[in-house]
Formats: sequence, C-alpha cells, structure tokens
Amino acid sequence: TPLISRKSRCERLLSGLTAQQLGLVREAFTARYDESLESALKRSAFGTWRSRLVALSNGDLSANLAHAIYYSLRQFLITRRSDRFLDSLESKLWSLADGERANVIASFNSLYREQLGGRELHVFLSTWLDGAEQLQANALLSGDRAGAHLYAIKRALLEPRRATIYLLVERLRQESAEE
Repeated sequence: TPLISRKSRCERLLSGLTAQQLGLVREAFTARYDESLESALKRSAFGTWRSRLVALSNGDLSANLAHAIYYSLRQFLITRRSDRFLDSLESKLWSLADGERANVIASFNSLYREQLGGRELHVFLSTWLDGAEQLQANALLSGDRAGAHLYAIKRALLEPRRATIYLLVERLRQESAEE
C-alpha cells in the first residue's frame, strides 16, 4: 500500500544518516515546512512505525531496533509463527557488536517491559518458545552466533520430519478408510 511504502522509504532515508546529517535534515525540514520532522512523523505514522521513525529521526538506532523487535514479537503472538519471529530477531541482532546488541535489548526492556507483564524479553520468550526455538532465541540475544546457527539447523531438521510424519499418518488414514 502507498502508506507502507512511504514509511519504508522514510525509514530507509533516515537510517543511513550520521548524527550530524540527521541534525541538518531536521533543521532543513523545520525551515522548509514550519514543522519539526518529529511532529510530522508523529502525525503521519501510527503505532510501532511511529516509534521507529521518531527514534530514527533522533538518531536512536537502539530504540528503532527495539521497536522493530516488538513489532515482530506482536506478529508472532498473533500468528504463532516462531520461525518468522526468530528470522526477524536474527536479522536485527546478527550484525551488531556485543555492546550494540546489549543496548538494543536494554532499550527493548526499558520500552516494553510493562507490555510483557513486567518481564524482560528473554524471560518472556522462555514462556512462549520451547526446545530448539528457545535455545536459538537465547543464543541470538546473547550474541552466540554459532549456537544460533546450530539451533536453527536443528529446527530445520525437525520441521521436515514433522511434515513427513504428518504425511505418513494421512496416508495411513486414507488406506484404512479405503479398506
């Protein structure tokens, strides 16, 4: 939709700027439109997108990623697609240095602890994920790239088996129904 593409384009434009460049953009925006960039973003976007764009316009990449993780978490809680959530978590945390990752997680916990029932992200995830999924999430949050890969591989190996088992059970049902 046009609104989503505008927000994505705005996010892409803001995310590549240095703090100095962001300052110049904010000044130029205010001079040109008689409104601050932050006010325009707050007026034009809603929910998590608004939070992400405002964080980006202020140069707070940790808060931007924290808002993006929260959006992915909300989608997971609706769809129960842990694979998509873990892929999203990996894409947001994978390339970060330890200090940056810790800042993103601290920002997330500060911003969203209340929405998670007073729990931090890793504690909240332990109630929703199990087995290799939980281990992969913990590895991603702690920066253990090798562990995250191992658990992702384990999940990938288990998923085809489940599908194969379901197909076999369905075939057995069909055969017994035909008899």
